[in-house]
Amino acid sequence: MEFILFVFDRIASAPSMTAPMANMVIAMTDIDSRATPDAALAAVGIAAATARNVKVFNLYIVVLIVTAFVVAYFTWLVWDAGNKVQDAVQSDADARILEARNKAATLETDLNTEKIKLLELQKDVANAQAAQQRVEIDLAKQREIAANAERSLLELRERIKPRKLTDEQSAEFVTALKTFPETALKLGYTAGGGDEAFNLLKQLMSLFKEARWKIPIETSQIVNHLEVQVIGVGLLMPGPEGFDPSKPSQPEFIRLTPAETALQAAFKKAGIELQFLRWYPNTDKTPELVIGSKPNP
Repeated sequence: MEFILFVFDRIASAPSMTAPMANMVIAMTDIDSRATPDAALAAVGIAAATARNVKVFNLYIVVLIVTAFVVAYFTWLVWDAGNKVQDAVQSDADARILEARNKAATLETDLNTEKIKLLELQKDVANAQAAQQRVEIDLAKQREIAANAERSLLELRERIKPRKLTDEQSAEFVTALKTFPETALKLGYTAGGGDEAFNLLKQLMSLFKEARWKIPIETSQIVNHLEVQVIGVGLLMPGPEGFDPSKPSQPEFIRLTPAETALQAAFKKAGIELQFLRWYPNTDKTPELVIGSKPNP
């Protein structure tokens, strides 16, 4: 732009330079009319050179004007192209900014959607954990019920399991009784004990016989008691004259004979507690071993 202003300044100053040169030519012509022929010839040469200079100068001015217009035109073209580039850059930037904003809005929408999904997942996880806790509680209850049922079943099996001495217990039972052979002993069982008590008594009969104790030979000689209730195994010991076990009586200390002590030890080796009970007196003072119902485990 400074160059264009410079060109236009030169163009504007051209007429003021042309006028002095024309006046100079006129003045030299007047002088030449009064001069000698040589001087006149010189003046003609000067006039021709001046005229040529004027023509060249005018041509220069024309070229300068044309150049100024060309420069101005191309300058405008450059300015217009620059503006178009700036507009294009600005449009591209605006488009990119708009696209970025759209993407940001989309991402924000997606983020909100994912947050909602995350909240739903967290809710589902919380519900699942709560359900799992309920299941674990129910499972624990069921396990407890199953354990109680199993324990009850074991207790029932143990309760209904017939009492029976093992081979080892039988051998120890006989060994404990052999120290007092020919000891008399009556045998019986309670109605409450049923067949289980009777079968245990039959096993004990063989052991008593092996230890050479005096017991009933036939099972028909065994008493089935309906009037007495014994839990486990009891030894009915004849009371003093006039004793009635159906009537309340004061607790007393029962002194055991060596044979009765041996009998107690034999049952202890078999894992059975022997109870000692006062009973109706009899003439021979012989105690009676009674097998009652099986005690609870």
